[in-house]
Amino acid sequence: MSTGVDRVGDAGGRTTKEAAGLRAPGRRRTWTVVAIAAVALLAVISMVVAVAAGRAEPKLTGTALGKEPSPGFQLRDSSGQGYSLSQFRGKVVVLTFLYTHCPDQCPLTAEILRHADEAADHPKDVVYLAVSIDPNGDTPDSIAQFTQDHHLDALGDRWHYLVGTPPELQGVWKSYYIYAPADPSIAAGTDHTTGMYFIDKHGNRRLYTSLPVAPEDVARNILLLANR
Repeated sequence: MSTGVDRVGDAGGRTTKEAAGLRAPGRRRTWTVVAIAAVALLAVISMVVAVAAGRAEPKLTGTALGKEPSPGFQLRDSSGQGYSLSQFRGKVVVLTFLYTHCPDQCPLTAEILRHADEAADHPKDVVYLAVSIDPNGDTPDSIAQFTQDHHLDALGDRWHYLVGTPPELQGVWKSYYIYAPADPSIAAGTDHTTGMYFIDKHGNRRLYTSLPVAPEDVARNILLLANR
């Protein structure tokens, strides 16, 4: 014998049991999504626990340099404000070597830095230093234009384009194995080493990479070093 409940219909004329049957797949899909999310969460937790326990090491992109202390230097920005590498202890430093009239690799490096910072969600404990390889051509006006063209002013006080006298800069180039023409008869920057150093919060030179490198790889490097 059927009950009154069996005969109660919905707006489309279906019985309660029939309507419930039609809604069941939706509930099953919801539980499936919940289950997948739970599995994904457990996987993330397991990875974090493994890293914390020393069983897994997130991968850095580039050439590992161990933990050798980074050679120090003292240079200036285009306004004359002095900066030393040591003052950035406690922060991750991304160190590059650029010149403002460069037609290709330097603009590409600048764009990579900006997009990497965006991908990393603008970490406050990461700074970007560019050391000039053109002491004569990198003027306050050209540096300001370069910064504006590549929207590096969005980095605020985490971006510094550093200049100095030829002897000062040559000392930094030598310490970081950067080749730049010292002969003024050679057009500045036409033949120079492109590279990017990653310096950890303790002032150690940890990683080196050169073009081509993806902004996502740079972002991962700085986040991994910032969290160590």
